[in-house]
Amino acid sequence: MLLIVRKVVKNMKRNGFTLIEIMIVVAIVAILASLGIAQYQKFQLKAKTSEVKVVIGAIAAAEEAYAAENGVYLSSEWAPPYTAPGCRPWQPTTTHFKILGVKVDGCVYHVYGVARGDWRYREDLASVEPPFNDTIPATDNIDISIIASGELDGDGIWSFYVSTDEDRRIVHRYDDF
Repeated sequence: MLLIVRKVVKNMKRNGFTLIEIMIVVAIVAILASLGIAQYQKFQLKAKTSEVKVVIGAIAAAEEAYAAENGVYLSSEWAPPYTAPGCRPWQPTTTHFKILGVKVDGCVYHVYGVARGDWRYREDLASVEPPFNDTIPATDNIDISIIASGELDGDGIWSFYVSTDEDRRIVHRYDDF
């Protein structure tokens, strides 16, 4: 590599650069830039998924506090309502998230819901609408699942993230990018 640089500098002192040398350098820079842009876009999409941990944690904490006080968990339909890929303000459509007091500052890239049962490993997760808007007794041996879903890049493929009240780890299903 060093020899090539020395040769280029020597040519520059003698004759300047030829058109072929300039075209090769431009081609190399263009290839490196295209690779860098693709990686940067993927990095941006991954950064948008970091909200999932924060919001699922807030919903889980609110559910546990509510269950400790009232003896039931509250399920809830998707919030905020999905309109199109992109950042949407947090606007719960049901009273359950309002009762729980779940608030998110700014905007979110995913929709969130709480459902009865363990949804972590369901095969039909991407095609089934979870049954929402009921109460789930906290004393029974029934899990609740906190689900996040997002379509970040406009390609029609959704990512799903699921956590339960018994196992706080977030299981990532169906990758969007």
